[in-house]
Amino acid sequence: MNEHDYAAFATDAPSPESVSDLAKCAIELAQAELEVARIEGELRAAKKRVEDISEHVLPDLMDLAGVSELALKNGTKLKIEPILTLGSGAGKNPEVLRWIEETGHSGLIKRSVSVLLGRDADERETTLLKDLAADGFTDVSALAEVNAQTLKAHVKRLLEAGKEVNMDLLGAREFKRAKITGQPKDGSSAFGE
Repeated sequence: MNEHDYAAFATDAPSPESVSDLAKCAIELAQAELEVARIEGELRAAKKRVEDISEHVLPDLMDLAGVSELALKNGTKLKIEPILTLGSGAGKNPEVLRWIEETGHSGLIKRSVSVLLGRDADERETTLLKDLAADGFTDVSALAEVNAQTLKAHVKRLLEAGKEVNMDLLGAREFKRAKITGQPKDGSSAFGE
């Protein structure tokens, strides 16, 4: 015979109706999650299609036609713009910073100094701050980085000047992208449809 008395739990058991409601709601949740996954998949596919058309198909077709801009009767324009992207955090990468210094552009690097003194370092902190203040430094911490937009502009200038740039080091890529600009004068969509 079992030494546990489970009879007390029987009164706390959910009713068959509430269990049925829970099951229905769980099924509804699973279906909603599947719908979200389906829609997110469709969105990813649509974004990939936009990327393919704007970064490959249209730039290639316009290159073949020998045009970089196409003006339409309704006032909109299709333009091909050069795009440069850099890898995330490229401006903080020590190898990128070394490359910038070695190529004579260390002025792009912003530097700051920060010191972690740990606990019970009040006296050391006071001494260090006094020494730095005596040298004219009032806001103290340590960091070396190049602003992302500054680095991007620098790389763009180098590329335009025909200089060699280690694109892999920077996580950089160059490509062209088609862009529709302007508003249709006739209230139609960009291409009159």
